[in-house]
Amino acid sequence: KGVAMRARVESLIREFFAERDFLETRTPLLVPCPGMEPHIRPFRLETGATLPTSPEFALKRLLVGGLQRIFEITPAFRLEPKSSTHHPEFTMLEWYRAFAGMEDILRDTEQLLEHLALKINGREEIEFQGRRFSVKTPWPRLAVRDLFRELAAVDLVACSRPLDRVVAGMCALQRLACRRLPAQAHPYRDRFSCRRTAGSTRSFALGSVAAGAGPTRVVGLQGWRR
Repeated sequence: KGVAMRARVESLIREFFAERDFLETRTPLLVPCPGMEPHIRPFRLETGATLPTSPEFALKRLLVGGLQRIFEITPAFRLEPKSSTHHPEFTMLEWYRAFAGMEDILRDTEQLLEHLALKINGREEIEFQGRRFSVKTPWPRLAVRDLFRELAAVDLVACSRPLDRVVAGMCALQRLACRRLPAQAHPYRDRFSCRRTAGSTRSFALGSVAAGAGPTRVVGLQGWRR
């Protein structure tokens, strides 16, 4: 039953994107560069090649090459501990639009989920862990800052500058430790990153990377504007 449902879901995903003039692609599974996130550990082979942690880099090369609407359903590999929310090998869906903004990708996402629900369940609802959720479009737009203020009484903007200084200090200490200790004595040295992100805030990553529920992950999916 699970195999049949997976096959149907993937078929409906392809149907959804074909109706919107997207081209399905197939990018390599042996690559010289595993991905674009330095904190994600890849599987490295004896030949020197690696398994892709996502198809993002290859798909963006296709965008630069002139393909304007593309998608791919592909295996991805991340060398992280197996758990209830992560498997080292999983299936990833990514899609890209040239000359599109965030709102276009948001609409793609909500319309895709609505399309799957209608085709499989006959209604604009999905069930997860015994609860039913409406996926009828349009979905509400909720700001992360507002949700933190409402549910956690934390204003992310107000506390961002002190936090930025704390994280910057942690980055410096961690990098110093990585330089002083041999690799075998510091197993997480290749999983640490401290980098600039949107809004010029710092992000801190150390330890396991959270993965999507189950062996299949749907990610979304930035617009591409030049």
